Amino acid sequence: MGSTKKQAGSNEALYKIDHDLVLHVAKQMKEIGVTKLAVVSSIGANPSSPSHYLKCKGEMERDVQALGFTNLLFVRPGPLVGRKVKTRADEKLVQMILNLCHL
Repeated sequence: MGSTKKQAGSNEALYKIDHDLVLHVAKQMKEIGVTKLAVVSSIGANPSSPSHYLKCKGEMERDVQALGFTNLLFVRPGPLVGRKVKTRADEKLVQMILNLCHL
């Protein structure tokens, strides 16, 4: 689950998706007895970040961690590239650079 500010329409809507929705699902998992959880976050996630996106991801990590899962993994990938229905210009640039580096 995740979005971009452009897709979500506002910082508030992005927060509802990238923080609130993820936290809601994590709480539901905890309530039904799930003990192991993996969550995709973002490289640079930090609740003190000046970037709204990275702050949102950092707050999500903090709040999910507070739920007390026995095993919890936050995956923090760099830019996600690959085939998408909609591709942003900055993602195209990153993909070209990664292709040049054979990554």
